[in-house]
Amino acid sequence: MPLVTLRDISLAFGAEPLLDSINLTVEAGEKIALLGRNGCGKSTLLKIVAGVQQADDGVIESSQSTRIASLEQELPGETDQTVFEVVASGLGAEGRLLAQYQHCADQSATDSQLQKLDQLHQQIDQLGGWLIRPRIDATISRLQLPSTAQFASLSGGLRRRVLLARALVQEPDLLLLDEPTNHLDIEAIDWLEEFVKGFRGAVLLVTHDRSFMQAVATRVVEIERGRLISFPGSYENFLRRRSELLKAEAEAEAQFDKRLSQEETWIRQGIKARRTRNEGRVRAL
Repeated sequence: MPLVTLRDISLAFGAEPLLDSINLTVEAGEKIALLGRNGCGKSTLLKIVAGVQQADDGVIESSQSTRIASLEQELPGETDQTVFEVVASGLGAEGRLLAQYQHCADQSATDSQLQKLDQLHQQIDQLGGWLIRPRIDATISRLQLPSTAQFASLSGGLRRRVLLARALVQEPDLLLLDEPTNHLDIEAIDWLEEFVKGFRGAVLLVTHDRSFMQAVATRVVEIERGRLISFPGSYENFLRRRSELLKAEAEAEAQFDKRLSQEETWIRQGIKARRTRNEGRVRAL
């Protein structure tokens, strides 16, 4: 069963449709790269799949158990949160309470702090939040992150890795990546490349990094004038198949132009189109 199925999704900003009755199915384990010119709707499509952008028309089908997490294109603004607190925030109310608890525990032990810790402890108990603490610690360890470091003090590459950890701690079946190599140096890109290839879930990504796309994609989906064209295989396979399609279209246009030129010549020769045997040729033209 597919993780997510999009049926006849349409969205327009103004008169021209950005997405025009598109259909897309994401299977478990797939690594799909979205490709197209700037402004064609790639990031918008990711937002529709994530549920943060409403389509004008169409249906999105997925199991209630399907978990979807996103890594946004832009890094967040300044924050005083630690790495642990940012990662924990990916787990909703329980994660935020654990982040608050950790923040208080790191402060000086005053009476007011101890009282607040006790209150937070009770709230976490009620939600069963202690059960997810090992998941947060394991994710931070897996991505080799400094748990107590201030997020704002990290390099762009490490910040991106922290945000990836915030998505992964949700244990998603489908991971949405919007320009994941932005702000990364070569070493960080190599690390991310190996991570995505080894990720067991499905990935739907947008990237201008063609080397990264070639390394990780198992299918390329091009957005062209509001419609989707799917090309199974790598980015190199997409280039080859796309070239074949363009060549076939050019040949078809050349044949049409040749036919049109022949018919125009016939008309200029003065044959009377009203004669019964020629009316069909005029209609075809």
